[in-house]
Amino acid sequence: LIAVARINPYLCPSEVNDRPRIENDVPSNYPLNYAVNMGTWKVWDPARRRGGPGAFFPESKLKTNSFRDGLSKTMSFAEVKAFTGYERNAGLTDELPIPVTAADLPAGGQGKYGRQYFENTGHTEWVDGRAHQSGFTTTFTPNATTAPDRTDGISIDWTNMQEGKSDSVVTYAAVTARSYHPGVVNVSMMDGATRTVSDSIDINLWRAASTRKGGEPSHSLD
Repeated sequence: LIAVARINPYLCPSEVNDRPRIENDVPSNYPLNYAVNMGTWKVWDPARRRGGPGAFFPESKLKTNSFRDGLSKTMSFAEVKAFTGYERNAGLTDELPIPVTAADLPAGGQGKYGRQYFENTGHTEWVDGRAHQSGFTTTFTPNATTAPDRTDGISIDWTNMQEGKSDSVVTYAAVTARSYHPGVVNVSMMDGATRTVSDSIDINLWRAASTRKGGEPSHSLD
């Protein structure tokens, strides 16, 4: 089963849960630590067949000239933690503003998180192209604590609707870049360069680096 194959380049040596995901006592999937840049918050509008501002989104066919901000200014990948908890499929149909804090994450979705690592199923399927599995967004800064009151201190990611589960509900996603490296995450840029980014980076710079044609002033993650 290809989904349970361990792909070494997809895993960070610092990952503490380098193990398969188990379903019904049988390995079902293998996690990953390097996720693609899906922009700031809005990932996919299925009714309009339009993606968000990131480097990747469903059905995307981007070319070099799609990255008007420049390949060296746009992130391609960032670190994430395997077995991250998340909420999904609240299915809100209003246009949702980007949250400022975790307290702003809407309630009402399905919780996929818990105190045991195996209860948290985000970033456990390298074969799944959805944001909560193989993507990240810059809604919050790297390694941010994202624990709404309802999660009892557990930091989570959040997805309004899984891509492919609705023909009309927009996928908004807060999927935070995280690592086991104190105070930083590692990212790569669309030109192949790598950067180490501090948790304390200005949120506007962090978000600017996740847009391919945002037109923001010249910025650097260094």
